[in-house]
Amino acid sequence: MSFLDHLEALRWHILRAVSAVLIFSVAAFIAKDFIFGVLILGPSKVDFWTYRVLCDLGNFLNTPALCIDQLPFTIQSRQMTGQFSMHMTSSIVVGLVAAFPYLFWEVWRFISPGLYEKERGAARGAVFFVSSLFLSGADVNFTSIFKVDIYNHLVWVL
Repeated sequence: MSFLDHLEALRWHILRAVSAVLIFSVAAFIAKDFIFGVLILGPSKVDFWTYRVLCDLGNFLNTPALCIDQLPFTIQSRQMTGQFSMHMTSSIVVGLVAAFPYLFWEVWRFISPGLYEKERGAARGAVFFVSSLFLSGADVNFTSIFKVDIYNHLVWVL
């Protein structure tokens, strides 16, 4: 392949990857109620699943202090375009996270023809392992925010 053929192949891989991120971002933008109501602002409601588990644990241990009855806070946006820009930013981030396995697969499809067979065999399953590690890291990062909230509640109760 000539240099221009490589650039053409790279261009199509980049276009497919960017279009996947765009599709997932538009889907996240449309699914605003689920993204904000369940994923992002789920811990702001007393019926959040972690709070229910804590309450069940409190009932099992006969300590009602672990039950969260109210969450006294108000979320405010003090900028004129704050809600819309948050909606756009969160849609793009959700689109990037959801499209990452396909994005990495496109990168791998561009790189793998340049590898020797031995190198390609050594990297077998790279897309699966990189994608699963990325998604598990995103999950740990996302849930660590809620663990801090639960820890603060437990310290306040104790």
